[in-house]
Amino acid sequence: MYSSQLLLSLSLVAVKVANGYPQAPPGHEQVWKAAAASDSRSPCPALNTAANVGVLPRNGQNITADMLAAAVIELYNIDPSFAKTLAQGANQVAPKGATAIMLADLSKHDIIEHDASLVRNDASQGDNHSVQPALLAALLADAGPSGALTVATLAKSRARREAESKKGGAKALGVQATTLAYGESALLLQALGSPPAGSSASYSAPRKAVEEWMGQEKLPTGYVKPSKPITSSGTTLLAGEILALAKTLGNSSLLIY
Repeated sequence: MYSSQLLLSLSLVAVKVANGYPQAPPGHEQVWKAAAASDSRSPCPALNTAANVGVLPRNGQNITADMLAAAVIELYNIDPSFAKTLAQGANQVAPKGATAIMLADLSKHDIIEHDASLVRNDASQGDNHSVQPALLAALLADAGPSGALTVATLAKSRARREAESKKGGAKALGVQATTLAYGESALLLQALGSPPAGSSASYSAPRKAVEEWMGQEKLPTGYVKPSKPITSSGTTLLAGEILALAKTLGNSSLLIY
């Protein structure tokens, strides 16, 4: 299931990707600048960061699938074939007949965006694309004394957010939303976490890096992209481990394979 549906909060399902692997756009500079009020942004920190550093258009508009895929290859070392797969699905969020999107198109509810986000409100609460400081603080608090996010802490956070979402009146996540939610957590660990020593359970993403990336939507201080490409198979495995652990934390009725 994961390999076919893992579109993630990398959210590269914008427009049909062209044949061949995308290449990074020439001539841009990776200098961070906070988004202006008029700029279009998505519920995805990876893509918003790409716009904030100029790898995607800073205004978040007129973005093609090739541009999305090239951005995550460049910034996060996503395997090109995985990036190409992620970029297929344009018709899900693109306006009818469009060949490009605004990042805000990715906020359309229950297509790519989903309830029980780690740091964003549910759609019924109104703003489902802006980072909520209280939710970010809770995510970081789940990391405990070590201050690092791991498979275990993200499983705890996912179970907590699904329980909170249900308490607020949202329905339990379905198969696709569950796939997206746990895939997002897996990508967070792979993009920001230190390489595992043995099992994937040893991934560790520093608190400050997560705070900068998810809270400020910027590349963390001293960030170096992963030395090995992030693949579909690796992401699928890691997402499954987070899900399996979350199901042991008392909220298994909210989680669907």
